[in-house]
Amino acid sequence: MKLPERRPLTPDETFTVDDSWRTIEEAWDRTAPWINKARRNLILSGIMKGVLPGNMRVRLKKILAKFSPARLAQWEINLTRLLYDLDIERIHRAVGGDSESFLHKRAWVVALGKTFYDAVLAEPNIFRLNVVPYDHFLSVGLEAYSETFGHELSERWNVASIGASRTSFSNEDAYSAAYFDEVIHGSSDTDDSEPENFRDEDCTERRLVYSVVYKARIAEDAEVTTSIFWDSWPQAWKGIGVHHDFPHRSQLYRSNTPTNDRQSVANELPVDRMMAVLRRILEGYTATQLQSWHNHLNLMLYNLDREDLYSSLGAKDSTFLGYRFFIVACGQEYYDNVQRDPAKYATRRCVDYSWIAADVARTKHGQVYDEIIPLAARSNKAGWPTKHKK
Repeated sequence: MKLPERRPLTPDETFTVDDSWRTIEEAWDRTAPWINKARRNLILSGIMKGVLPGNMRVRLKKILAKFSPARLAQWEINLTRLLYDLDIERIHRAVGGDSESFLHKRAWVVALGKTFYDAVLAEPNIFRLNVVPYDHFLSVGLEAYSETFGHELSERWNVASIGASRTSFSNEDAYSAAYFDEVIHGSSDTDDSEPENFRDEDCTERRLVYSVVYKARIAEDAEVTTSIFWDSWPQAWKGIGVHHDFPHRSQLYRSNTPTNDRQSVANELPVDRMMAVLRRILEGYTATQLQSWHNHLNLMLYNLDREDLYSSLGAKDSTFLGYRFFIVACGQEYYDNVQRDPAKYATRRCVDYSWIAADVARTKHGQVYDEIIPLAARSNKAGWPTKHKK
């Protein structure tokens, strides 16, 4: 199969980080005066939590929709850099959180503007008192791009090329070794014996994660086949198997599961926690194995770029990749069932983690991938027989 050629987009480097801050301020200036006054004084009352998404974000999106593709691309790069600079130990100590929630908390800081951002860098405890996770801010530029230009802007190329990532804990130099290993990863030991801190009876979850990651290791000369790729997902799910407060993902692909129940199961699955385990599994791969795993993931996502799936989900171009990633993340059986009957099995979307292997390759091996498989909606012309539009 010959894949469509990917068209690189050169960002507008004249649009600086300061320009991004000015854009955020312009959006706030268009909100009600009392809202903006409260924000400027860092008085984040309960009502501010509901006001921000419905006011500032709508105005910001309208501003971004007038940008050129190159300028919107640079907006995404600038946002990634701002988030990366907040990914430091003393801020995480102040607010805590897993990978996904810490990202959403950092997004809240950026959304409030440069004054609050600088204050948090100077005194993270301000952040702790006023934090509200705000994931919707992360997608405002992507939505403006897709709705204006009719196709998605890939996040993968800018993360790889600028030496920064939105992923929590990717700024490893900003964390002490002890904090990074013990608090974030649990352990970085790679020998065959259990680390001392995994022998504590209170460390059941960390012991399970360590065991799963250790068993998931493959020989350095092993090839990452399609079978090994698919095996990595249930292995990662086992890493959070100590918890019984969420349903099992097998209910997604059982033919006798009612549609409403299937949707409920999908909504409760903690994909972000599973992805934290998967990342640790991928960190055990060689550079060659990581590249192969990454290519397998992109091909599976590309194969799901289908008109019937898009229609049954009621997706938008800006959200379709998140739906497809959820399908792959839930394993081969679910993937196969969705391929056979999208209307019956397809459910929800999640955060797009399609860049996960590329990010590990950059941080661990210093490699930057050239993406050859386009993941934007409608890229797979064979999957859109009646209305392939650009």
